[in-house]
Amino acid sequence: MRKIFLLLLLFTLINLVSIATAGTVIITGTLNSPSGNLFNGSIKFQLPFAGAVDTNCPGNCLVVPTVHTVKIVSGVVPSTTLLTRNGDISPSGTYYRAFIYSSYGDLLSTSNFVIPAGGTTFDIGAALQTSITTQNVSYVNPANISGNNTWTGFNTFTLHTTIAFLTLSSQVDSDGGGLKYSSSSGGCTTAASLMATCDTTVTWVTPFADANYTSICVGLGAASGIPLNGGVTVQVAASTTFRTVAGTAAAAHYGFISCIAVHPP
Repeated sequence: MRKIFLLLLLFTLINLVSIATAGTVIITGTLNSPSGNLFNGSIKFQLPFAGAVDTNCPGNCLVVPTVHTVKIVSGVVPSTTLLTRNGDISPSGTYYRAFIYSSYGDLLSTSNFVIPAGGTTFDIGAALQTSITTQNVSYVNPANISGNNTWTGFNTFTLHTTIAFLTLSSQVDSDGGGLKYSSSSGGCTTAASLMATCDTTVTWVTPFADANYTSICVGLGAASGIPLNGGVTVQVAASTTFRTVAGTAAAAHYGFISCIAVHPP
């Protein structure tokens, strides 16, 4: 009888130690089928990020993103189901993926949820779905996708996206490495004959790395005659040249020439 008591005591202590593991909670809750009957099947939980650390664990503990399968009988989640709280995981921004399967092994749904810091239980039956738009975990500084971020140092971003609306709060850098714009101090004056031409060179503040860019120029302010746009005639790394064409037999002149250029990747 004493041996049985000691075994029961040891088993209880083991369970208490496992339940008291730093940063973990007991998963609870009831799941119903669409018909209202208690659900039978299973749930697989997975933390989809490698390298996550439980900060409540003494000395920090690595949380391995293995698949944790739990069998659901009569809608009840076993009380022995433990998961580490996302609120205690570093870096911030982690979440769990929950895959719900029928008793026949068919995948019924996939959802995402976050277990906040604090507390000892988490009700999966009442858990709110979390919208995950991207795997936004950064192991240096997590990016805030719903607020403002301050980036310091030199940061390189490769962007492939479709922008429906773009709002610039101030202005575009006129001397960027991939995008520049500049204007001449004045335009040239053609000879006084129909279709006479003259060229104006617009210089970039900082030259491009090479001449492999696309430039578009326009003449602004018809100072005399009827000047026409003759297009870009020459472009080099440091400048682009725009041609003015006389639309009549009178000398033609633009007040100044404005150009913008984009360099491909």
